[in-house]
Amino acid sequence: MNKKIICLFLIILSNSLLLSQECNLIIEKIDGIAYIEKKGATDTLRAFRGSIIEEDSIIRTDSTSMIIVSINVDSKIIGRILLSPASSILLNNMYFSFDNNKMVSISLISGRIEAFVQSSDENNVSIHSATASVFIDKAAFSMQFMESVVTFVALKQGLLSIETDYDNRDINPYDVHISSYFKPSEVKNYKYDNDMNYDLVFSIEEDLMSDDNIAFDKYFIFMKDLSDKHDMLNRYASLSDNENDINSFISIEVKHHRAIVANEAFFYIIYRTMRESNKNSDEIVEYAKSLLVTYDSNIKLIDKTSNYLKLSRTKIKEPIFVDDVIISD
Repeated sequence: MNKKIICLFLIILSNSLLLSQECNLIIEKIDGIAYIEKKGATDTLRAFRGSIIEEDSIIRTDSTSMIIVSINVDSKIIGRILLSPASSILLNNMYFSFDNNKMVSISLISGRIEAFVQSSDENNVSIHSATASVFIDKAAFSMQFMESVVTFVALKQGLLSIETDYDNRDINPYDVHISSYFKPSEVKNYKYDNDMNYDLVFSIEEDLMSDDNIAFDKYFIFMKDLSDKHDMLNRYASLSDNENDINSFISIEVKHHRAIVANEAFFYIIYRTMRESNKNSDEIVEYAKSLLVTYDSNIKLIDKTSNYLKLSRTKIKEPIFVDDVIISD
């Protein structure tokens, strides 16, 4: 009997530990209407204050709504995000780095967010769009993704490291980082007062993107290219040489996150196109079907990369550094 009680206690304890390691987003404040859905789905649930957004779930605001969500890891709040109207974010699968630190990964699918995040030795937070990955220490910033495949990141306080397909760089307060799929990223400084006006900054930058009326055409070109790029990524991810190269592995993993959010943004654009189009219904259905072929193709490539990464993660052993000398097993 004692053995049974001990076993039962261990099961309860292990389950409680698993629950305590959970990462989620919780809606703290909501003004208007928002929805929660699973990745790649069109079925939605109405969101309310206190609603929990779990891993692989998306929170969307409608055209007149705003919400504030907290980022929670092990029941601790490590940051907050304000979603602007017509915006959506995805909580990716949280994973553990090689030193068992938790890596919290969030993706900006559409629209704009304002965020304050404080990472730590135990919790590292990154936010991804289709063209940029933002790595956060302690920062207050704004981030916007446009369907012309451009991401704006405006930093108010702190320091951000940003990675794109072209480069990696840090930005300082009042910097605006602009990353486009079609050209190298650039940084502009807007230190014109003590309180950075994000609305003005983004309106200035959006005006410079005068060809946004063909945004969808640009995005479709981007998605067609993504298939080729991700197929190449799969070849790299499957190489046995990368099993001992942690930097290469992490780089592939980050690119993988950008591919996931790019595909989800594409799915949302297709869905919205079908819903809002004034074209003949049969015509738009056929058009959407042709676009979904590209979406499905990328899903298969993304899933393939996920399997490669999971397999590699079990094989990689992080080297031990002692006085800058690598000790190998």
